[in-house]
Amino acid sequence: MNETLYLPPDASQIISVVTYPVKSLPGVLRLGGAKVTENGLEGDRIFTLAGIAPSTDAIAPRLTLREQPELARIATAYTTEGVTLTAEGVGTLLLPYGVEEGDKVRVKSWGGEVTGVHINKDADDWLGTFLKRNDVQILAVPDSCRRTLAPDEKNEAAPEFTGRATDGYPLHIVSLASLRRLNEVRGQLGLAAIGIERFRANIIIDGVDLLPFAEDTMAGMRFEDDASVVDALTIEECKRCATVEADPDTGEREGDVLKSLAALEPERNTKAKLVFGAWAAPSKISVGGILRAGQLLSPLS
Repeated sequence: MNETLYLPPDASQIISVVTYPVKSLPGVLRLGGAKVTENGLEGDRIFTLAGIAPSTDAIAPRLTLREQPELARIATAYTTEGVTLTAEGVGTLLLPYGVEEGDKVRVKSWGGEVTGVHINKDADDWLGTFLKRNDVQILAVPDSCRRTLAPDEKNEAAPEFTGRATDGYPLHIVSLASLRRLNEVRGQLGLAAIGIERFRANIIIDGVDLLPFAEDTMAGMRFEDDASVVDALTIEECKRCATVEADPDTGEREGDVLKSLAALEPERNTKAKLVFGAWAAPSKISVGGILRAGQLLSPLS
């Protein structure tokens, strides 16, 4: 987005909807919108990456942008047969939909673990060649591997839901108003502006009357147009880690994004550290609805 030409819309609304077919790989802009399911948005994080567990009964280490920022250089796309991964030097790999049978692998995740189904050695070798490692694997996370958040993984007000390979909750919302304020602070620190892609949000919102960090303080948000109404119930702010330090264009770790988030904390009404954006879950009646750009936003009380 060219910020020198962009102007916020008069009415607060969804600017874009993005899903991430493979956890920690780049997302796909959903121009036609995305269907809301119990797991979040259809097609979101249906595959995940992992290291190799030291034994068959052990949990495999996670493999994310935190450990391998160069994962940002792998392009993803949805096709009718599956998800394609494309990277310089290794060509294109197809991850087929519908992988249900195979070795089950437990993978360490933020605050718990995710179970996936091993796809095949060809997929592992493709990723290993790109990363120059021989201890990696790609897993499918089908409906049969959905997890229910344990009580210690969520706050008491959060609705029950199942999820796939997300670190937090089914929906992640960030406003461009918050990004503008962050970039103002970065400018004061002598740092270059960054793009919204750093924060890997599903729903990006904006509007002339939308204050920075408003997504944190609303009890929920209703998104609607003539065809669909979806209520997203806000759960908590999103705590940030080294994932945001990975430059989405170069795949290199920079090291100044968490510094600028820390500089925002004095003006934020939050006890949490290094937060940006909000986690949310769809209401039960919203399952089956569609989220798409242009839907108007109204706060839920």
